[in-house]
Order: sequence, then structure tokens, then C-alpha cells
Amino acid sequence: MQPDQSLHPNPSLQPSSAPNQPPSPTPYEDGSYPIDYLNQIAPAPRPQQINPKVLFGAIAGAVILVCIVAVLALGTNKPATVEQNSIALRERMTTLQKTTSQQQTDLKDITIRTNNATLTTYLASASSQLTDMLGPKAKPDKTTTATEKAKLTALKDKFYEANVAGTLDRTYAREITYEIDMLIVAIRRIYTASRSQDLKTFLDKTDTNLKVIRKSFADFIGNQ
Repeated sequence: MQPDQSLHPNPSLQPSSAPNQPPSPTPYEDGSYPIDYLNQIAPAPRPQQINPKVLFGAIAGAVILVCIVAVLALGTNKPATVEQNSIALRERMTTLQKTTSQQQTDLKDITIRTNNATLTTYLASASSQLTDMLGPKAKPDKTTTATEKAKLTALKDKFYEANVAGTLDRTYAREITYEIDMLIVAIRRIYTASRSQDLKTFLDKTDTNLKVIRKSFADFIGNQ
């Protein structure tokens, strides 16, 4: 006699519990379940998606910011204009004119004293002519003013030490020759960039005269 299958059900035919489903805990007296269990069986929250408009706006803002920074960087590093370089040249001439005037009485050799007096007079004249050409509104900026102030002090200190050491004439001639060379370099740079024929004529004449004066100092050095 076959056993009654309804009384002895086959375990393999029994429905299995849902996969990964936590076992059901015993409810409280009021019929509620523990919060941990409810959190486990609750569906996982959907990940929040960024609004495409917000994302596009953030990218566009970053690009604009980079462009602004680049423009500002280029603006601060732009090359000096002809006028700015001309003002700097005039200020350097004025600085050297003050220096040559201050050192005139300390120089010993008659030749270098004569050369120095000629240079002092010419620098005063050239800087005055350049001021007239640039006009009254052509003022040096703070950087140029600070640079020339430091230059004047440095030259004064160097020549003072040379005078104390008894080597002023030789040191002075060598330093002034170098400073005239720097003036000539600045003149050539402005001449190349300028479109003003009057300014070019002035620069060409100044270049020629400074080379003559420079030779007199160089000859003094060669004779020492």
C-alpha cells in the first residue's frame, strides 16, 4: 500500500524562501517589527542623478574662469610700449647724470674728469630733449621710479668704496662704460619698435654721441 503523499510531503517539492531575504523576526505585541529588519527588506534607494543642465553650467563656468585668468595673465605680461621704454630710458639718463655730477669732484685724473664733465652735460641735454618729445603726461610708473632709486644708491655705494680703496678712477671708468653700453642697447630697442621719425632721429643722434663719449672712457681704461 502506497503511503499518502499528502501526509508526508516531499521536502524537495516545498517552496523555498526568497533568496537573500532575511528571516522574518517575531513581531512585537502591537504587530510591528524591529527597525533593522524593516531596513533590510526595504528596497535600496535609487542613486541621485545630476541634472544635465547643472552639469553643463558648471563646466561652462569653469571654462570661462580659465579664460579670464589667461587674459589677465597675458595682460600683466604684455611687452612694454615704445613710450614706456622711452620713459625708462629718460629716467636712466637722469640717474646717470646725477651720478656723474656727484662723482666729478672725487675723480683724480684730468682726462677722466674732462670726459665725465662732457658726459654729465650731454646726459642732462638728452634727457631734457626726450622729455619734450614725450610730453608732460609721460610719467614713470612706480616700478621704474623704484628701480632708478635703487640704481642711484648702488652706484653711489660702489664709487664710495672705490674712492676709499684708492681705485675710483679705474672703477668709475669701467662702470660708466658699461652703463653707456646699456643705454645704447635700450636706444636700439626703442629705435626698432618706434614709428615716429622724430624719435628715430633723436635716438640715432644720441646713439652716435654716446659712442664717442664711451670711447673716451674705454681709452682711459686701456691706458691704465
